[in-house]
Amino acid sequence: MKLSKQCHLSFRAFFCIFLSLFLFFSFFNGLNHDVKKVSASAEVDILFEPYNATLMPESGITYIPFIAGLVSDGQPSITFVSIDVYALKDDVKEFQFNYLVNTSLYSCYLDGYYAGTNTKQVKSVESECLFEDPNYILDYDETLKEAIGFGGSNDQELVLQNETVLNKVYDSLDDSKMIELNIVNIFDDFEAGDLLVFVLKGNFLIPSNPEPIERSIEREITIYVTMNEDDVGSSTPTEIGGFDKRFRNELSFYKGDGHIHSRNSDGLKDINHARDANKSQKLKTIAHYRREVEDMDWLIFTDHSDCFWEGQKNGKNGKSGLANFEDYHTRCNEGDNSAQSIEREETETENYKNYFQVIPGLEVSLTTYSTGCEDYIHIPTNESHILNYYNLYANERVKRWPGWRVNGTDFVKNKAGDNTLLPCYQDYTNKGPDGWCVIAHPHKAYDWKFFPQTENEWTASWGSHKSPSIIRSFADLETSNNGKGIMGMEINTNGYINTSSWDKYLYYDLTCTVNHWNEDTYKNNFMIGFGNSDSHQNWVYPMEDLTGLKKAYLSGVCPIITDEEAEAREVPYFENIPYWYATFEDNLFSKGCSFVYCDNPPYTRSDLLGAMRACGKDNKGVTASSKGSFATFDANGTRSGGFIDGLGTDDVTLHIFAYPLLRQLGRITKITVYGKGSSGPTPRVVWSSTYASPVVKEMSGWEITISNDDIETSDYLRVNVEFDLWPTGNESKPIKDIAICNPVFLKK
Repeated sequence: MKLSKQCHLSFRAFFCIFLSLFLFFSFFNGLNHDVKKVSASAEVDILFEPYNATLMPESGITYIPFIAGLVSDGQPSITFVSIDVYALKDDVKEFQFNYLVNTSLYSCYLDGYYAGTNTKQVKSVESECLFEDPNYILDYDETLKEAIGFGGSNDQELVLQNETVLNKVYDSLDDSKMIELNIVNIFDDFEAGDLLVFVLKGNFLIPSNPEPIERSIEREITIYVTMNEDDVGSSTPTEIGGFDKRFRNELSFYKGDGHIHSRNSDGLKDINHARDANKSQKLKTIAHYRREVEDMDWLIFTDHSDCFWEGQKNGKNGKSGLANFEDYHTRCNEGDNSAQSIEREETETENYKNYFQVIPGLEVSLTTYSTGCEDYIHIPTNESHILNYYNLYANERVKRWPGWRVNGTDFVKNKAGDNTLLPCYQDYTNKGPDGWCVIAHPHKAYDWKFFPQTENEWTASWGSHKSPSIIRSFADLETSNNGKGIMGMEINTNGYINTSSWDKYLYYDLTCTVNHWNEDTYKNNFMIGFGNSDSHQNWVYPMEDLTGLKKAYLSGVCPIITDEEAEAREVPYFENIPYWYATFEDNLFSKGCSFVYCDNPPYTRSDLLGAMRACGKDNKGVTASSKGSFATFDANGTRSGGFIDGLGTDDVTLHIFAYPLLRQLGRITKITVYGKGSSGPTPRVVWSSTYASPVVKEMSGWEITISNDDIETSDYLRVNVEFDLWPTGNESKPIKDIAICNPVFLKK
């Protein structure tokens, strides 16, 4: 900048120089402020994350959803323009196509959200590195990622309450948008165990004068190839990779989930899709995704009962009361446009699951207060949840109940109607679920408050028991109560395993079980352990935070992983950028499922529910699985769930059937056989073995002999099978899985 010629060496000249310098630095600072406004994370902080690791489906076509958000104290909104898609092929980053988004992002800066027991405000997007002796961790405090639960950084139930933030974050699934990647068309050659990497570059426009400023953010996604190229789209079973389906095809077990939420309550996705929906639109709906991608045979939706009760609560769909209840059934299985009808029709040309079940049940919020019409405040310390399947066995609609107005013990004992007045329960005369109920997530935030607390309470007769199982009524003279109580409980909820309370039921109910085996009308003889997802479709929740991990490690001051681990992450030929492989954490919408044995495909609700509840007398086994690996067993020919009466002095031979989720891309690492606790409910280890070398990839009738000397006079044996899955083919970095089989009971 030139000084004015009118400036002379005088006071006037000095003033002129001072003024010129002031204007110069003011101009420079103005430029610098614009740069800061655009580039500094404290000013314009952009969230862009695609679903970063997935298993390649059998079709060879995968669909990638993505999220985006804005945190800015000076920029209220920006435009999310598009995504450029690249494939990494050896040393080439090859452009594939541009995907148009064209949506506005609105700042979440200082928006409040729930995390743990605290209320916080959003101040940035990314986590910071924090040293907590002896480890470095990612600290998500006051971040947008914590508010939406990204990478499991916040409890999922709390995340769903953060509606102010969630409504501002762009979720492509809500816009029926996903990026379609046809693997076969893009990559020339691949085989099971390969890792294929795409780079998605999000393009954004930030308002500025005189021209908007462009910003791009790159994120990599990893496709775990689970089959050889020749097997893609083939009608023959995939020998390497793909889901192992022998549980169904050879052993007559059917895979499903008995605890799912939709937009009819607090879930984020719809149950069904329209008949004219395209593939991307179909995959954003729960029933279609679960059937096609997760290979499920049945689903029991358990939307919250208060969303179907007049004057209580609206679902995410904006409906409530009876109108929502009608919509719920229409979407599940009533009418030609229901999920069940449409999915069954589609299977006629796909995988022939013309028995696919979509069943509407309820999750009822019970209270520690006395039963009555009062509308109590629902908070975790006073509230417990139960899955109500009442009436489904009769192929009828599930009975409605209000939320937060029924005492848990009253409900379990069919006494919920004893102390209530109309119109609180309208014209319903039933007093409980008649045994058709399952305790939900007994060890999470809304845990089961009605467990007995002492041994005397656990061994009490039915009338004095705080939370009796169905079998307990057979131990006393209250024969009119037969068939009431609880038929089962979740021992695996969304991948979280806890069997401590289940073990107490098995232990304290054992005498009732073996002495009154044939007395229940519906053939339930013990507390059944189930695996469910409790899925709300918050798909970002189980993802690895690859962005945060890279940022921390590459800072050079945060050794959150070792140099060797970081090197293993690097995509070959692109170490200088670097691009990293993402770890596959879980399927998009869920983890936790159950396998139920049925003599024939379960075409009706009665078929399925009857098989679930008869996991005893008719030896219809049930297995709870964390990620989908399967196991079952028999003892001297009696299936899991059965009873050996009169064992005498015979030894017990177990036959183990175990298949990792991914065929030939996993192994069995450990088998543990548990029995009745020796001096309390904690089960004893009867037999255990680990399998390291040689690798055991499957078991089809593997024999284990338990000596009669190791069997108690009245006993049970239950089997846990642990797995390693290696969708990458790299056995050194496995994904852990476990299948928990229901017991066989024995009496000498």
